[in-house]
Amino acid sequence: MFSYGFVEIIQSATSFVLLPIFLRYMTQESYGAFISFSLYSSLASTILNLGLSNGVSRYLYDVDRKKISEVIWSPVIFSNSLIIIFVILIYLNHNIFFEITQLQKYENIKLLFVFYTFLLMLNASFRSTLIYLEESKKVLKLGLTTTVISASFCYLLIVKLGLGTYGYIYSLIISNIFFVILSSKFLINRFPIKFNFSTLRKQIKFSIPLFLATLSIYILDILDRYQVQRSFDFSTLAQYNVLFQFGSIFGIASGTFLTIWPPLFYKNRSLFGDINLYKIVTKLYTKSVLLIIVPSILIAKIVITKYFPLEYQEYINLLPLFFIPYIFQGFYAIFVMSLLVAFRTHVKLIIEVSLMLITILIMGKVVDSYGIIGATYIRPIIYILMSILCSYSCYKYKLIPLKLLISMINSLFIVSVFVLSQVFYPNYSLIMYCIILIPLITSLKKYSKKLNLPDIDNL
Repeated sequence: MFSYGFVEIIQSATSFVLLPIFLRYMTQESYGAFISFSLYSSLASTILNLGLSNGVSRYLYDVDRKKISEVIWSPVIFSNSLIIIFVILIYLNHNIFFEITQLQKYENIKLLFVFYTFLLMLNASFRSTLIYLEESKKVLKLGLTTTVISASFCYLLIVKLGLGTYGYIYSLIISNIFFVILSSKFLINRFPIKFNFSTLRKQIKFSIPLFLATLSIYILDILDRYQVQRSFDFSTLAQYNVLFQFGSIFGIASGTFLTIWPPLFYKNRSLFGDINLYKIVTKLYTKSVLLIIVPSILIAKIVITKYFPLEYQEYINLLPLFFIPYIFQGFYAIFVMSLLVAFRTHVKLIIEVSLMLITILIMGKVVDSYGIIGATYIRPIIYILMSILCSYSCYKYKLIPLKLLISMINSLFIVSVFVLSQVFYPNYSLIMYCIILIPLITSLKKYSKKLNLPDIDNL
């Protein structure tokens, strides 16, 4: 699991470092077009996958070793057979496709869209399977290899050949092809391809509720960028997405936090009956965020000002707000895993679907009225509401005591104040940070020693 987190950090950091270089060789419009393409490809692959990777993780530990091949390959075969229906729908309804994506001026984009979606589905299936098989070295090797390939082809196609949008798309397709070929070869050698409808039916039954929640979260994640594109143009979307990218870089820490917790919960459920452990984890996460949030924002502002083209610096003061959703992901992980272990999946589903529907209803009006500023404020508010509702549900079902819940909400409040102070009073925020820095580091060391968890890769 730590290997997977390390790969995520390397991949995100690489794309982050190369982004300002590529933007100097791409127009705002071409970068915005690429963002539109990648958003809808990821959405399509998420829908067609039906969340069956959850089904793989659920039954991988419970079935007889002889049936592991069925658990791995049945959902892969089923979800990827849906691509045939997807191709037919895209070509029969190409006007709707172009109306949504606004990519009419790019020839042959439909074929690339379908092919890239197909590769993303395979990538997601194989990646999650390797993670839950605990093939840490294989995940690390494949991740690093595809990162180098993607970065190399991006540089060649965008900087050297000047292909712009198409260069970005081709590089992603090539790197995904390499990942799919190498990972499928490894899995086929260990687990021959087998299909069992009964196994698939169990996986679908387990996965659908989680899929709806996952889809809701993904729609929430892209809805602001979708509305910015619809209300303005690709150039404005490009400006907004650069700030979004900086927030997502900070999300690497909470993203790694999210990947570490599931195996601990599923394989050691009694481990989290200890309320003291909840307290330690919450304190540790809060203090870690406080330690790195202010330097992260300052560094991000310096990087944008120094290395990014001038047209991407217009909304730089709003940058701290893009960090908030990713800060809350770490807290949200604790609440969600508590609900899943207690078999309260329906609560998670209701919260996420409800907030998605509310956001769909209000996002268009807010962006139309307030532009990028409106989208920037709506996004963190939704994630704050999600964390509060989920934490309250944990308290309602007696998974977390009231005292601990209040402590968690207080931690969320402190972190949010620090981030907001960077928007309105950046100088005062920096002074406050310098005052608490030494006590913060001391406290962080103390709680780190208390968190005596087993080695995750050896669970």
